[in-house]
Amino acid sequence: MESTETNRQNQNVIELSNTSVLSTGINESNTTHGEIHITRDSNDEAEGEDGLLPITKSQFLMLNVALCVGIFMVTLDVIILATAIPTITHEFHSLGDVGWYGSAYLLTQTAFQPTFGKVYNYFNTKWTLLMGIMVFEIGSILCAAATSSPMLICGRAVAGFGAAAIFSGGVNIITMIFPLKHRAPFLGLMGAMIGMAMIVAPPLGGILTDRFSWRWCFWINLPCGGLMVIIIVLFLNQTAQISFGLSWMERIIALDPASALLLVSCITALLISLQWGGERYPWSHPKVLACIITAGILLVAFYAFQSWKGESAMIPTRLLRQRSILGSSLAACFLSMAFHVHSYYLPIYLQAVKGLTAEQSGIQILPYQVTNSLFSLGVGVLVGIVGWYPPFLWLGTLAFVVGSVLFYKLDVDSTVAAVVGYQIIAGAGVGTAINIPHIAVQAISSKKDVSSANAIVFFFHALGGAVGIGIAQNIFSISLQENLPLTVPDMDISAIIDDSSANIRNLIPAEYLAAVLRVYCSSIAKAFIPPIVTASLAFRKRFPLSSHRELASFAYSPSKQISIIDLWKNSTLPLNVSMQS
Repeated sequence: MESTETNRQNQNVIELSNTSVLSTGINESNTTHGEIHITRDSNDEAEGEDGLLPITKSQFLMLNVALCVGIFMVTLDVIILATAIPTITHEFHSLGDVGWYGSAYLLTQTAFQPTFGKVYNYFNTKWTLLMGIMVFEIGSILCAAATSSPMLICGRAVAGFGAAAIFSGGVNIITMIFPLKHRAPFLGLMGAMIGMAMIVAPPLGGILTDRFSWRWCFWINLPCGGLMVIIIVLFLNQTAQISFGLSWMERIIALDPASALLLVSCITALLISLQWGGERYPWSHPKVLACIITAGILLVAFYAFQSWKGESAMIPTRLLRQRSILGSSLAACFLSMAFHVHSYYLPIYLQAVKGLTAEQSGIQILPYQVTNSLFSLGVGVLVGIVGWYPPFLWLGTLAFVVGSVLFYKLDVDSTVAAVVGYQIIAGAGVGTAINIPHIAVQAISSKKDVSSANAIVFFFHALGGAVGIGIAQNIFSISLQENLPLTVPDMDISAIIDDSSANIRNLIPAEYLAAVLRVYCSSIAKAFIPPIVTASLAFRKRFPLSSHRELASFAYSPSKQISIIDLWKNSTLPLNVSMQS
């Protein structure tokens, strides 16, 4: 029922082409009476892009502002919390819930991203996007006003649901306004916002936490969301509702909410088992086993349901059975697991072990995010030149493995130079490799499958982040429980574990402090073991990843002059969206 181009418009949220924002494809000489006319050619018509909304210059400018603000806001919300977590756990005495603060947001965003791709097919774009913004703002308010850790986690889940709507809506609006050949610059602008948010988030979170309150990490979403609402209401034309002749109930069924609910339930059961197992209960406890068995049953049910749905499934199993697509998806998942663990536990190391403030730790982890973003963009250009991507995956994951091992070796006496140097190595590695799975599926997939294949890789990318944080938190908490009693036998260990990692200097007597810091450092090091494992798995040279030399729509040849604009246009690279990613 849905055409290939409709799928491209609504599902392929990861195809944020890193295209130069200087080349907009808009000819000022073709503007009259304040209205922008974008020249269309026969290729545009061949893509079936009739019915594009006419926009004025003011609409063009304001809608781009709204979309940039929205993408920046939902990406910022993924990472900004990392530097604030020690302060939050001190207030709520909830060190055991650290994994949920990141996973809850990523879980709902991952599960409902494909659903919202379909929502924009069947319901009015303007009001659907406004609804998504309002849901995100409600989630932000719940987080900012949270009086307990469970309330904060619920707020994060609600915000993730709204983020899925905003991300899909941003791409959808661009496809409504611009023909295919003119979309890349504006998608590239969205990609730039993602990179900027990743760099700004750690220091901004630290500054807000130290100088105001960690709650301002969420309050700042309100004016951003309010600006988006005003612009969308005033400048986005009312769009016709596409019902395809279906009733409301038929449209609801077509959204496939059952798949999203099965997936959310499955991952939630898995994360609960990771939180309980070995920490609150033994792994053999009936409650833990029940969660694991439930997760397994729901996973089987989800796969069976996707197989039954066929081409209309959230994750078409036909594509998953292709070894190159499965290999690319697993590589994206493994890399994302490692990246998110580093992003959350480096600030804990800096604040708990090194005694830095939230603001100082946010500044000190900038090298990781900056090198990640720069190498991600640079490799996109290089892949466009050479037209061959496997070496970048191997070299990137090798550097990432080395960086992950170096993180594991961080100790109480590590110097600032060592911490920064390790981040540069790891950031360069993950930045080099993180987008290769997305490129690979575009190179090997047929035109009708490229959107679905990209959506699958994005799905596994985000899923890896949610699960990786949960695994690391389980390892970290169990290590603390096992080793702290041996270090401070006369103290209430539960009070230390439940409090903030950044507050241990106020809890521990001076004669025990050095030993406790070594325990914390050792526990964080153990949390860095999963990134070593997953990065190593992604490095495997026999990973079932296609090695096509001809990439996308062109490969480099000396007789063919290619500008930097062309390279970016043809390298359809998402930035690290975890959402990232």
